[in-house]
Order: sequence, then C-alpha cells, then structure tokens
Amino acid sequence: AGILGEHQEGCAVGLEAAVQSFNGRTGTVWTLENQRLVQRQMSFGHRTLDGRLEIISALPVGMEVLATINTKLSAGRLAIPEATP
Repeated sequence: AGILGEHQEGCAVGLEAAVQSFNGRTGTVWTLENQRLVQRQMSFGHRTLDGRLEIISALPVGMEVLATINTKLSAGRLAIPEATP
C-alpha cells in the first residue's frame, strides 16, 4: 500500500483511494503507526475539486495514512511502507 506520508490536522487524503464508509463528514482510514496497521475513524472538512478531503481529526504524531487500500489489510499487522519514486 502507498503511504501519503506523515500528516497533521488539516491535511488532505484521497477520498476514493483511502477513505471507507464515508458519509459526508466521517469515514475510516487505514494508518501506519509504529509499523503496525490501524483503522481509524476520522472527521473530514473541506473536499477539493479533485476529490481529496481535509482531515480535521487530531492525529497522533508520526501517524501515516495509507493512500491505497486492499482486502488483505488486517489491524495490528506489521507493515513496512514501499518506497515511492
């Protein structure tokens, strides 16, 4: 899975690629924390014209949001991000 990088409150993530169960205000994203996969419920603010969402939830320091997801993800599983070109 690709990583969007370390994020702070107010960052944007891809809607279709990274957010599950989006209801217009909240949704679930997969994150990488201490090399472990975690699913987190997030609150979102503005949506850009290209379909990205502003995260308005407080985020732990060093947390990385996965940019892509697949059916093989499992909470607590060890994960090492792929290098991006």
